[in-house]
Amino acid sequence: YKARKQDSMISHGVIAGGYTNNDVVEFHKIDLDRFRNVHQAIIREMQQVLQWWTKLRLKHTSTFGVRIYRRDSLLIDHVDRMDTHLASAVLQVAQTVDDNGGWPLEVLLPDGNVGEVYLQPGQMVLYEGAWLRHGRPMRFRGDEFANIFSHFAPLDWRGPHATESPEFYGFVKGRCTTIADDDPRGRCRVTGKYLQNEVELKLPVKGAHNDEL
Repeated sequence: YKARKQDSMISHGVIAGGYTNNDVVEFHKIDLDRFRNVHQAIIREMQQVLQWWTKLRLKHTSTFGVRIYRRDSLLIDHVDRMDTHLASAVLQVAQTVDDNGGWPLEVLLPDGNVGEVYLQPGQMVLYEGAWLRHGRPMRFRGDEFANIFSHFAPLDWRGPHATESPEFYGFVKGRCTTIADDDPRGRCRVTGKYLQNEVELKLPVKGAHNDEL
């Protein structure tokens, strides 16, 4: 990352959607499309990680970055695209922050609580961005904050407006929230008539790979 910052960093350009302020704060990027081997390695690894997490077979839809946020950057809370961003990861590549200047990912949980996820370089957060509203609404206090984003969807997912609905996957038994947190306040509950939708899902067969990257 340090080497590529010196020879491959460019201005990010406008980010569609209106949930960032990069019209007034310049973001930068190191375009993964220029580094195919690294790009493909990230896709392969994240597909395995997210299949393990969701217990579903997934197809890759988008992986991009490295996006480099600068001082005073912000991301308004938002939900992601329902056609492509169903199971996602943010990879923390690097950061230079002020003292007490961590920049958490804010997640609005189903029970009304707000979770904050702090990452260090080399860590990642897994989330369902098309379901849970999320963002970084506090202005960033630091010099740089570098992320890679990787997105997937179930193999038979055709988008929210598809004429044929995919098989209903149900709620994974013991976990209907996306926050892996032992604090019971961070969990939602499946009750009443919805209990019939609580199912046990098996991991994808070991050694089976989706070649559609």
